[in-house]
Amino acid sequence: SRRQRRMCIRDRTRVRPRALRRSQVPEAGEHLIGAASILFSNFFYIHYALQQFRSRRPFLGLLLLAAAGASIVYHGAQILHGASACLTHKACFVDTSIAVGSGLVYIAKCGLPRPHLSAAACCTFFIGPSCAPLYALSHSAWHFVSAYTAWAMAEGAHQNHARAKRAQLGRARAAPLPQLPGRAAAAVV
Repeated sequence: SRRQRRMCIRDRTRVRPRALRRSQVPEAGEHLIGAASILFSNFFYIHYALQQFRSRRPFLGLLLLAAAGASIVYHGAQILHGASACLTHKACFVDTSIAVGSGLVYIAKCGLPRPHLSAAACCTFFIGPSCAPLYALSHSAWHFVSAYTAWAMAEGAHQNHARAKRAQLGRARAAPLPQLPGRAAAAVV
């Protein structure tokens, strides 16, 4: 029945909705090299998370690690169970939620990314689903570009903060110290 398919009660699989069948959502496990590239491209999230930890930004690093973990679980389910399996749909929801939430936190803490990074992220995000034969390659590129963009946003925010602090300190040093009226009168006499 319709309700059983929605709730994934029957044999733990789900029939793909018509809209998805028409667009031919690719199975990540169709080609071994494609499957491996999608899974191993999550290394970029881990690499840039470690960079965040080294730069003393542990919360931002944890967000990247969470994105890597959710992505590995989702793509693993996609490879092992197929794109139409109930577990894959649930993992996709968790992966997407963590990715969007992390992106919003990065924007709130670090500001918007530079225009060329935004353009690269948008290109890899929108090109991937539209060309099924290159799904693994384009989605692996998405993992790299989104991880690099997150790192660059944090680095740019850190550099801007340091630059503003240096400018503020420079103005404080250049300003003459105020003289107390009593000392100035005593020095003149």
